[in-house]
Amino acid sequence: MPRTELFDCIVDEATHAEEEHLDHDYVRTYDRETGPDPDDQVGLLPDLRMNQSSTLIDLCAGTGSLTMAVPLYCRAWISINVFPAMVYIH
Repeated sequence: MPRTELFDCIVDEATHAEEEHLDHDYVRTYDRETGPDPDDQVGLLPDLRMNQSSTLIDLCAGTGSLTMAVPLYCRAWISINVFPAMVYIH
């Protein structure tokens, strides 16, 4: 795929975000309200051949609940989110 086509198909998360993702008060309750459960995703890591020598990059990470659950499975992990309010420290 040519580079220009690749970038045309990437969703602009900031444009499509709901306003609450920008609200620090909402983000404080995000995990409790939405109930993200990283267990299913973490369970896939061995199937993806991720192990103690792997690095996980979590794009659109929200509050980082998946990132917080992977230290036993990966050597390193990087959590990325475009909204400062969503980068909530547990």
